[in-house]
Amino acid sequence: MPDRARTALVAALVGLGVAVAFLPTLRAGFVWDDNTFALAQGGRHLAAALQGDLVAGASPADGPSGYWRPLPVATFLLAHRIAPGAVAQHAAGVLLHALAAALLFLLLLRRLGEGSRLAAAIAALGWALHPASVEPVAWISGRYDLLAGLLAIAVLALPFRPGPRHAAALGLLFLGGLLSKEGFVVLAPVVVVDDRAAGRASRACIPRWVAIALAVVAWLGLRALLGIGSVSPASPASFPVHYLAAVTIYLLRAAWPWPLTVSHPFVVTAWDVSAGAAAVLGLVALGLRARKLATPVALVVAGMVPVALAAGRLGQAPDRYLYLPSIGLAWLLAAGLQALRLHRPAAGRAALGAAALLVAAGAVASVRRMPDWISDDALFGAALRVDPQDPHGALHLGLAAARDGRLDEALRTLERGRAGSPASPR
Repeated sequence: MPDRARTALVAALVGLGVAVAFLPTLRAGFVWDDNTFALAQGGRHLAAALQGDLVAGASPADGPSGYWRPLPVATFLLAHRIAPGAVAQHAAGVLLHALAAALLFLLLLRRLGEGSRLAAAIAALGWALHPASVEPVAWISGRYDLLAGLLAIAVLALPFRPGPRHAAALGLLFLGGLLSKEGFVVLAPVVVVDDRAAGRASRACIPRWVAIALAVVAWLGLRALLGIGSVSPASPASFPVHYLAAVTIYLLRAAWPWPLTVSHPFVVTAWDVSAGAAAVLGLVALGLRARKLATPVALVVAGMVPVALAAGRLGQAPDRYLYLPSIGLAWLLAAGLQALRLHRPAAGRAALGAAALLVAAGAVASVRRMPDWISDDALFGAALRVDPQDPHGALHLGLAAARDGRLDEALRTLERGRAGSPASPR
């Protein structure tokens, strides 16, 4: 079989395997923010959200959020028109995630060489089947992270060609990412690092950089034209500490994703900050030492910027925030496996086997996690099993008990949640 046909077959198998693994999410319903924001007013909010604030239009009491994400909203609207209900929405999420996994395999294979097919497949599957990926796929409202991750891979996978046609394609992909989630803007320096690491002449890269700059200008102009305000971050003075803590928290979660819950309080400790500083210095040193690794390093380091801003503002560090920066981690994993295979074949084979076993274990954990997203009761019941004082679970199940007339149980549940998280707005 020719190499091109073999590569296409493996990419299709990667995507198919991911899609099959996530089929249980088709049984899930609308949960949590799905009803409040993504599909508020029986879906009637979606058309307005294409040209207005995502949150304020659906729930005026919450006020403007600064979120304008028309591309994911358009996918909500399209799926809703095709088949109202949760199944079509979940099917769209599974297809997008499977496509992202297949495209990531192709990206890694192109960057690491034809002999890296197995390492690229294992890394792409490890990224897609990681338990932290369940949240952006199984939760309809995670579509923003899902599309941003897919388009980030597409931007980096687009073959380099000099000239305006390639630059226009890159600019359109970049604009799509900005219209999916605000934090996508950090991919601009990643593209610049990628060009410099590849040794491309500045003259050949200028059209690419101009296209990205024009995409950012167009995005900002559209937001201003539609009256979309900015997203209010936490205090700028706290950003360095939040950033370093976020790096530590998410690197550890990438290696050990448990406990699986919708509520991860963003708690900053001195150890987190110190470990984060060491990790960032180590990553930057790695990128400077090995030019081929500069792009995935930049993807991790830059990708953690919006994560830190959001976690610091909301006081939460949810799994879905790992989706985009973990693309860089998967890339580094593939590069490490391939380098070990080339320089120490026996150790490389053992490492590939161990990595494959870890991917299988992650897939099992992901499948076991998916039933939690069937309903609000299942989702928040799972959160309370992890932490009986979880504010998300306490609020939902406490109010549910009150609606059923079980007032004593409702009061106990709500008080337990307040005692565990007295600073939570919930």
